[in-house]
Amino acid sequence: MNNKDFVNKEYEARVMVNESQYEHILSRYSKSSKPKEYIKNVNVYFDYDDLYLTTHHIVLRTRNISESEYELTLKIKGEKSDLELNHILTKDEYENMKKKVTIPNSPILEKLNELNVDISRLIMITELRTDRLEVQYKKHLLVIDKNYYGDTVDYNVEVESYSKKAAKRYLMQHVSPFGVEYKNGYIPKSRRAINYFKHQD
Repeated sequence: MNNKDFVNKEYEARVMVNESQYEHILSRYSKSSKPKEYIKNVNVYFDYDDLYLTTHHIVLRTRNISESEYELTLKIKGEKSDLELNHILTKDEYENMKKKVTIPNSPILEKLNELNVDISRLIMITELRTDRLEVQYKKHLLVIDKNYYGDTVDYNVEVESYSKKAAKRYLMQHVSPFGVEYKNGYIPKSRRAINYFKHQD
């Protein structure tokens, strides 16, 4: 592993919110004194035509973070935490991923081979744009997303922390004042975007 690669073990909790709740939450935390970052990114998702990765709770995506920042990410859902592998891409590598699904040598390629993923069957499935506000606290990260795919816009709030239990606790501290309740069965935005485009066939 080199300085282009990094691994995260993620403990997250997420909720969907409606437009009104989103606007109020965004307004509250964009005015907070905590360190914050506004991000606009484009995610492109890859899978087999029959969505083999998706059905096995695996996400393979590229992300265009800025005009000069690109990354490839592999996320594998776990029972207690999610494993996330990231690899920094050059602009050419990023473009090749979209055109030919050419994955550079990296721990991501090694993991895909370990999982017996047939690289030759991977295709670009869909694209999703996100406007994101991140607010960093000492023990957690608050993320407020507005997502665009096809003609759909939706909203979610998530917290990343040191455990699933802590992530849920901090999340509810942020959203419950706005009438948001925690519900099981949250569908990740990658799955929402993929489901939308598959239903267009």
